[in-house]
Order: sequence, then structure tokens, then C-alpha cells
Amino acid sequence: MIENEDGQGLAQTEQRRLREQAKFDVRLSSAEKNRLGQFATPPALAWDILELTTQYIPAGERIRFFDPAVGTGVFFSALLHALGPERIQEAMGFEVDETIGALSRELWSAFGLRVRCQDFTRAHEPGTGPEKFNLIVCNPPYVRHHHLDEQTKRRLKHIVAEKLGLLVNGLAGLYCYFMLLADVWLADNGIAIWLVPAQFLDVNYGSVLREYLSTRVTLHHIHRFDPKDVQFSDALVSSCVVVFENRPCTADHRVKLSNGGSLTKPHRSTLIPIMRLKQAEKWGRLVAGRLVEKQAEVGPSGRWPTIGSLFEIRRGIATGANRFFILNREKARDLGLPDEFLVPILPSARYISDDCIEADEEGWPLVLPRLVLLRCDVPRHAVRQLSPALDEYLRSGEASGLTHRYLLRKRKPWYRQEFRPPAPVLCTYMGRRKTSAPIFRFLRNYSKATAANVYLMLYPKPCLGEIELKRPGVLDRVFSSLQRSSDEEFLDEGRTYGGGLNKVEPRELARLRLTLDDADQDVLRHAARSKFELLLSSSGNRA
Repeated sequence: MIENEDGQGLAQTEQRRLREQAKFDVRLSSAEKNRLGQFATPPALAWDILELTTQYIPAGERIRFFDPAVGTGVFFSALLHALGPERIQEAMGFEVDETIGALSRELWSAFGLRVRCQDFTRAHEPGTGPEKFNLIVCNPPYVRHHHLDEQTKRRLKHIVAEKLGLLVNGLAGLYCYFMLLADVWLADNGIAIWLVPAQFLDVNYGSVLREYLSTRVTLHHIHRFDPKDVQFSDALVSSCVVVFENRPCTADHRVKLSNGGSLTKPHRSTLIPIMRLKQAEKWGRLVAGRLVEKQAEVGPSGRWPTIGSLFEIRRGIATGANRFFILNREKARDLGLPDEFLVPILPSARYISDDCIEADEEGWPLVLPRLVLLRCDVPRHAVRQLSPALDEYLRSGEASGLTHRYLLRKRKPWYRQEFRPPAPVLCTYMGRRKTSAPIFRFLRNYSKATAANVYLMLYPKPCLGEIELKRPGVLDRVFSSLQRSSDEEFLDEGRTYGGGLNKVEPRELARLRLTLDDADQDVLRHAARSKFELLLSSSGNRA
């Protein structure tokens, strides 16, 4: 039995750690955990992660262990179980939370763990090789970029640029900086194992990590857990484990990619050349096992057009407070709000059963509920004279604190809304796979209704608009091609979050290709034209 100097057993110490961790988790609200990025690693997962060390560290080699976000010491505990104390030459961890750091020190110092209660990103790096660590294991704080102030971002970006010569996107979360800053703490040929959000595989801000992993070190393994199987009960985030070695990568090196199941028993596993990862813009589809090359890009008269070559894609309106700005049409009239400031707006897609949105003679969509968007640019001081009812309604919003909301406090006046003309085609860009129905839907909009940001709005570019004017019906045939797009094509371009939420961004949707008939060769011919201004004049009008 493993014991500390006082005869305290490892199992007994781990049980105490679990009790204290549970108390701490209860004390913190979900909002506080989100702001601080403090999400405890499940013990079973920590054990699986530390079992990986036996695959990469030679038997008998002494371990110099380092965890830059040690928490209550779950990885150190798992290390003791996996390798035993006799192989641990040194162990150190950082913890920014002094209460947790003090607890970790109390629990594990007698087993050999040194805990420093300070911010790892402000610590001085070790000097020579012997002072560095040959094993880094960490679940870094999942602090999203909007919880990092600008001064902190500038400081962290400067350090990474100075130490590694890499530029970090301002949207990067704190975990990205942890992975990069730990580089100077890792000894030559040392092993690093990171438990991080899987978002970096696909998102733009993750490109700096993808570059680091594919060019600066030897990447051994990436395992992505099933997005529906979240690893943290208190955080809806898709997770992955990344294993790499601090040595230059050879050109013929192959990386193990696994997906689903557990770390030790994945549902799918494959080896791919590192050059494949270097060349890939996104890694999610490779880790998920979607390795089949895409269909040929050449169509009957040239390259198959992409959605972005035919449409300008914009997000729907972000009101900043949907319950205030989007009202039932009858309620808006009961409140006496002037019709001149009420714009028809579509309800969410769950209320729309047909993929074609028909309209009445006035252009109102024939779907229920009938909703309006309050859109007014009149200066606040002039509203009362113009409409006492609208003035009273705005006062109610001000009294409820709407003017302090993130989006609204940046607008002048605070109730001003974005301008989004009706779009003839809409796309639902977020969804979960629940039934045989498609995750993503395209809707053909014949009404004069605009849309909120639960949709992406597709406006025909001039090339498509010109053809539609000459040959009515082309837009409908393009719409039919959009509907034939498979979920797999969406997922190849988009990304998947914890809980199985799938999402595609405007630039990702723009890259999807369309397969059109020979009869529409003029569409294919004009699709490659350079970008023009949006064609909005035909929006909302049936061909």
C-alpha cells in the first residue's frame, strides 16, 4: 500500500480529495465556474490519461512531473496509482486559487508534490534542461476569451510571440495560452498530455495550436470523446486528449487519431501521416474518421460552384434582447406601438413545417406565430412626441436594465436594430441529431419577413440575380440543390460542441459545393465571378 511519511494511505488521501472537491464544486455557481474555468477532471478519466504514460515513457525512467493547473491534485494522485512513488523524482504544480492550492499542498506534499499558489502564466520558466520536466499532464482552465480582459490578452499574446514566435488569435481561450506557454517547461524528449476542449480542432483561433502540434513537436495521439458524451458534468463542452513529445517531427511520422468511447477503448482509431494534418485546414473531420476525399470539384462546364460563389451569407439579426424586441403582432398593436416601426420577422424553424414560406398579399409569412421586430432609429428625446406608447415601452426596457446588456450598451440609441432585408433563402445553422430529419435546414422565403440570428440569411450575388431575371426558376433549382446537401457535408465544414450541438458558420457554409444540372451551365459559368455587392432587390419576391 502506498503511504506518505505519516502512514496516510493513498486511497484514504484520494477519498479525502474527492470529498473536498465535491464541497468546492457545490460552493461555486455555474456562472462562477464558467468565469474561472474551474472544471474538475473526473478521477476515472485522470486514471485513463495517466495510463498513457506507460506507452511513451521508457520503463524505469524517473519521472519529473509538472501540472500547471494542479487543482486538488487529481493527476498527481493518478500518477501515484499508475507508476508508484518510487519512479517520481520530482513533482510540481501551480494553482492560482489559493484555497485549492493550500488544500492540494496539504493533501500531497508528504507524497512529494510541491504546490505553488500563483498564476502559471506569470511564473518564471525553468533555466536549464535538468530543471525542466519530462512529463506534463494538465486540464487547463477553460476560461473563454470574453472573460479575459484586453490587458491580459495583450500580455499573454506578447509572451507567446516572444517565446515561440507564434501569433495567437484574440478569440483564443486561456487553455490555448497554457499549452503554448508550457513549451519552455517541457524537457527535450519529454511527454505532454493535455485534456482540452475539442474546439481547437476546427475553429479559427485554434490554428495556432494546430500549427504548434504539427510543426514544433512530435504529435503522437489525439482522442476526441463523443460530443454527446460530455466528460464534465458541469460543463457542456466536447473534450479531447492530446499527447505529444518535445522533439522534432520526422516527415514520415504517423499520428494516432481516435474517436468515441473511452481513451483506452475508442470506437474508432486510425493512423495518418503528419503531413495530412499539416495540410488540413481543420482537423475535426480527420479525428472523427471522415477520411474519404471529397467529390471531384469539376462540374459539366467547370468547377462545381460553392454556396459562397452564388450567395452572400449574413447572420440574422442579433437583437440583444429577443423577448423585448420580438413581439407577437397582436400584442404589439395592443401596446399601441406604431406600425412604421414594426417589421415582420420569422419565428424559429420549429414553427415552420414546410420548407417553403409562402406569403399573403401584403408579404406577411403564412406561418404562426406572426411576429414583428421593433426597429426604430428615432433619437430617444424625439420618441415621446412621436409616440407616447413607444416611449412608455422603451422606458419599461430601461427600467429592467436592458441598456446595460452587452450588445445594447454599444448601440446608439440602445434600441437601434441591425438592418437585414428579407432573404430569399435561409439556413438553420445549429442543431442536434435527434431523428432521421436533417440537422440543418434550408428554407425558401417568399415573404417580406426578416430573420433573427437563429438563421443564416442567403442573398443572391449579382451573377445569380442576373440569371434569375433572364430565366426565372433558376433560384428555385439552386434551392433544390441546397436541400440535397447532406449532414455529412455540413459537418465536414462545421464543428461539433459538447452535448452533440452541431454548428456551421457563414464562411464554413460558403465552402459547401453545389451539384447543378447541365441545364444550368450558365450558373456554373458565372459562379466564379469576383465578388459583387449584394443583390437585394429581388429578395422576398416570388419568381
